[in-house]
Amino acid sequence: MGRLRLLGTASLFACLIVAAPALGATPVQMSGAGAAVPDIAVDAGGTAHIVWVDGVADPEVAGYCQLVRGGGGPSNCEALSGSAPFVGTRAHVFTRPNEVIVAHGRFGPNVSENGLWSDRSVDNGLTFPPANRSRIADRADPAEAVYGPGDTITTITEFTTGGAIVQNAPAFNAGVPETDEAVVASTNSEEAAIGLHEGRPVAVYDLQVNPGRLAWRMHSSGDINVAANWGAEQTITSDGITTAFGPSLAGGSNGLFLFWQQTGSPDTGWVSKFTGSGWSPPVQIVGEGFGSYDLHQDPAGRLHAIWDAGSAIRYRSSDDGVNWSPAVDIARGGSYGGVRVAAAADHQGFAVWDSPNGVMAVPLEALPAQGGGSDTTRPVVSGFGIGDRTLLPGQGTVFTFNSSEAGTATLTIERRVPGLRLRQRGRTRCLQQTRRRLRNLRRSLARQPAVRRLRGRARSRRLAGLIRRRRCRAFRRIGRITQVVTPGRNTIVFSGRVAGRRLRPGRYRARLVIRDAAGNVSRTETVLFQVLRPRRAGRR
Repeated sequence: MGRLRLLGTASLFACLIVAAPALGATPVQMSGAGAAVPDIAVDAGGTAHIVWVDGVADPEVAGYCQLVRGGGGPSNCEALSGSAPFVGTRAHVFTRPNEVIVAHGRFGPNVSENGLWSDRSVDNGLTFPPANRSRIADRADPAEAVYGPGDTITTITEFTTGGAIVQNAPAFNAGVPETDEAVVASTNSEEAAIGLHEGRPVAVYDLQVNPGRLAWRMHSSGDINVAANWGAEQTITSDGITTAFGPSLAGGSNGLFLFWQQTGSPDTGWVSKFTGSGWSPPVQIVGEGFGSYDLHQDPAGRLHAIWDAGSAIRYRSSDDGVNWSPAVDIARGGSYGGVRVAAAADHQGFAVWDSPNGVMAVPLEALPAQGGGSDTTRPVVSGFGIGDRTLLPGQGTVFTFNSSEAGTATLTIERRVPGLRLRQRGRTRCLQQTRRRLRNLRRSLARQPAVRRLRGRARSRRLAGLIRRRRCRAFRRIGRITQVVTPGRNTIVFSGRVAGRRLRPGRYRARLVIRDAAGNVSRTETVLFQVLRPRRAGRR
């Protein structure tokens, strides 16, 4: 198998090593531009094994590199492929003594090649022989995965129109790939995670109801791929759950812990421990607006939490999930997407993320605290525009704008969805239409005297007319992109993917704000664009 082509030429790879002669608190570039959604595992010796999806390569590959603790740059890099040409949502990496396993979903025009592929190295990541590659399952788009129980891989797929799907398969399969699966969610679901509690899979997912609910189910006995072998669905919380990021599960010797996000002003982050029959009272560990986040439990049982705070990656640790270290910055002044964290038993490890320049990594070391200032002037944004207002799924473009000063730009991508004008917190707002909201509105309108005295078709027509007057165009957040900006003209390159996913056909808006070093925030600027449905071959 050829060595890594993801970074471009060999000279570029050499430049990356020279650019980061020592780790310290200096981020190390692991890949070239176009790589995204990384994952990381740290072995007992402290070496990080990092994988990602390279969307520039044709066909797409799952990139792999090692990062040795204490200095140097990427090493022992591979471009892992499979028969199908495209990589799914995210690649995942797992380590065992002297072994590294990379699982990556792949899809393409040949259905018989689609599915979850596994590459196994038996020399701790030095080589991944083609003989150790196998198609282990037919699901090509797992959102999250966990190694276990036993020598298996258990995945969970976020299936918006059908519920979260769990599939368990042998980590290596020379025969027919696994096709059985368990739909564990009771209704449509979004973000999902999978973890192990005493060797039994636990699924956590966000249900698309009003209000949004974070729910869980645990496997009880028998075949994991049979939904009837899972316990009843139960609610963790229904208080302001966001569907843009998370949740994150971290299992290990200290138990199974959950890190999730609640929407608010600001957003908040919470951690709970699984008791076997429920979850402990949540502990708040984040009290600021934040994007992607991750939770990891090292082999000694310590928890490591990181999150994208807009212009920095913040980090906290805990030995019990209740008492946490102070939040510190471990990276600052960049763009941070798809963050992941892992550590060895001595609690030392790395965080990884994707940036406009590619996948980056940094050790879990605090940066010096930033000093305060007396600046109270808000940044001014002008000339905000998009390179192309009509895109195809996966097609990229650029957003351009002028900034009056340096700072961090946050570009939020939102999709237009059917909405209803409803009262919320004392104000009339345009909220996303859900079955529950529509049902409650219909019941409320039916109690009006002008409707109650009607019968039959007249009553139905009256209700339908009143509901039509309440319809509006709402927007649902898909994800965010952050980037450091300078005074003057700036450009944000959009790859066509948000949070690792291609935008589906529909109408969208991008909202831009800039925050300067003193914390002053600009006015929000908005631009509209559309993602078109690809035209089928033979049609005009």
